Amino acid sequence: MNQDARVKILGSRSEIRDAIQKQIKELSNIGKDKDIKTGVQFIQLFNEVRIWESVTEEMLRRFFTNDEIRAEFASQQLGIPSSPQTLKQKMYSLGLIVNDGGTMLQGLLKRIEYIPESGLREPLSNPLNTLSQLASHFNSVANNLTVRRTNRPPLIISDEYDLQYLFGALLRLFFDTIIPEEYVPSYAGNSSRIDFLIQEHKIVFETKMITENLGQKEVADQLIIDTARYKTHPDCETIFCFVYDPKTLLRNPVAIERDLSGIHEGKNVKVVVFPKA
Repeated sequence: MNQDARVKILGSRSEIRDAIQKQIKELSNIGKDKDIKTGVQFIQLFNEVRIWESVTEEMLRRFFTNDEIRAEFASQQLGIPSSPQTLKQKMYSLGLIVNDGGTMLQGLLKRIEYIPESGLREPLSNPLNTLSQLASHFNSVANNLTVRRTNRPPLIISDEYDLQYLFGALLRLFFDTIIPEEYVPSYAGNSSRIDFLIQEHKIVFETKMITENLGQKEVADQLIIDTARYKTHPDCETIFCFVYDPKTLLRNPVAIERDLSGIHEGKNVKVVVFPKA
């Protein structure tokens, strides 16, 4: 076998071990203390598992030099049959998915002791660049979730809550101190919450999703108000705003990035729009 073709770890062995253990812990918390009695509750639980699977696949892409281990993980995940089933049967099938995913990662924890390190990946030194890369690839990740194997329902990013849910999970692959919905002190008589505070880098992270009812002027006005509020937070040194435009409805996305990015009252504000027409 060509030695260059063998899978290797990107980064340190301890780093990937910590990331795998974090995903195992996340999996163990899915559905914990939940009494699933209805089909709607089951779908909500199933969607949590699908999000976990997607984030785990992205983790495996990030930490290894080729697609071998990610593909192995994906091949072991089972679908929920589309034929009529009782809720008990569906829960059993979902249990197989959870068990297979957890077993694969537990095995990987032992296997990584024998997988060589490539030493190629640099430590995270530019968090804004990392956030920009995540934003630029987010639409590709979201589109991949809409194409599922046979009998598996797709995951659709239909609103800003879905956007925050998936992006928040991806952030945890790169950052350790993610605080969701952080409270912002009152500004001009109004209070609000930050989507995410990346505390280790003092970055406020905000998302917006363009729809037919939220266009260029509206989102620009919202971002101006939001940045004025968020800069009052004691842990805010940088404000990063990701404007997600899945249908490329914005007439001039570059203008939003140019006009709203920059230094504002001592705070570094960066606005990115993806995808762009």
